[in-house]
Amino acid sequence: MKHPTATFRVLADDNGPDVATLANGVRAVVFRLPHLATAAVSVFVRSGSEHESARENGISHVIEHMAFKGTRSRDCQEINLDAERLGADVNAHTDKDHTALHMRGLARDAGTFVGMLGDIVRRSTFREAELERARNQIAVRRLGAQEVPAQLPEHAALDLFALGRVRPRDELLADIAAVTPLQVRGAFAQMLDAGAAVGLAGRIAGGEEERAAPLLARHATEA
Repeated sequence: MKHPTATFRVLADDNGPDVATLANGVRAVVFRLPHLATAAVSVFVRSGSEHESARENGISHVIEHMAFKGTRSRDCQEINLDAERLGADVNAHTDKDHTALHMRGLARDAGTFVGMLGDIVRRSTFREAELERARNQIAVRRLGAQEVPAQLPEHAALDLFALGRVRPRDELLADIAAVTPLQVRGAFAQMLDAGAAVGLAGRIAGGEEERAAPLLARHATEA
């Protein structure tokens, strides 16, 4: 499907965001705040329990934990060092309907943040060694949640909605351990197919959002 060239419109008032659909279908939302010295860039993909099948329930959480763990051109340490050299913060989160990757730092580096996040979206490798770390992190977090009474009903409800039953602890751990790199790659490709959005906020130079189009192209994964 061919998408029109980006045309921005300002919402509500002069302080509203610029919203556009870029040439390749990626949606961009830009909050231009010229009084700030910093900028934040985020990439959002459609995922989370709302979009997962029963067979792949929880896969979005795995992808979140692996987001900054390595690409075809950089390993985990290089990604973190590149961010540290800029004094930038990196983070990720998963909600019921999306997964997001974030970078925040000096405004002059906003274009670099777009490039770094684009590298992660297009070229993440999801290696087995990093997947094992993610499995362990998620297992510890889920076991810890079972020790907090207030969180028990929430996790039980999520199982009921997704699976129609509540998994015992051993089954939950077995499901986490069974996730494979192939499953993760396939699920992430499906997330990108469902649509991606990029958000920029802070002192954003004109045209930075357009750089997101080739970097976040849905099918632009190199061999």
